[in-house]
Amino acid sequence: MVAAGLGLDQDRVTERQPNGYPLAHGPVAAVDGDAVTQLRLALSAVQRLAHFVDGIRLGDDGTPGSDRRHKTKDRVVEALHRQVSDLDAVCRELDSEHRGRT
Repeated sequence: MVAAGLGLDQDRVTERQPNGYPLAHGPVAAVDGDAVTQLRLALSAVQRLAHFVDGIRLGDDGTPGSDRRHKTKDRVVEALHRQVSDLDAVCRELDSEHRGRT
């Protein structure tokens, strides 16, 4: 079941989102240690992707659009780094809340 895979406490879930998934109230109600581990794995994957994209070499061949490709790559890398930062903040918050419950 999706809720179990997400670490949702079925006893505390009383409402449903429009898509049918359980709606938990607050991050502590929705996440357990296993879910935090999954978020950490996602964080690691996004970090690796950002590093990979940043390492792509785009030659300055002087063709039309070369500068645009470099700017697009830079925007993608910046967006990935923002996602890393956001995921890390969520993980740290959930880690501290999870430790507070145990």
